[in-house]
Amino acid sequence: MLLLRGTYPQPHMAGRSGLELCVYDASRRQVRLGDADRLNLQPAVLRR
Repeated sequence: MLLLRGTYPQPHMAGRSGLELCVYDASRRQVRLGDADRLNLQPAVLRR
């Protein structure tokens, strides 16, 4: 898995920043991309 951060180049996106999630399936040799803008990337707090 790879999380990509960048800016959308399309004119209608007006240079908005965003995240894409990239998943590689090695057995099928395929890549899947998905919108990840709604992911909560705050660090998790672990309690013992």
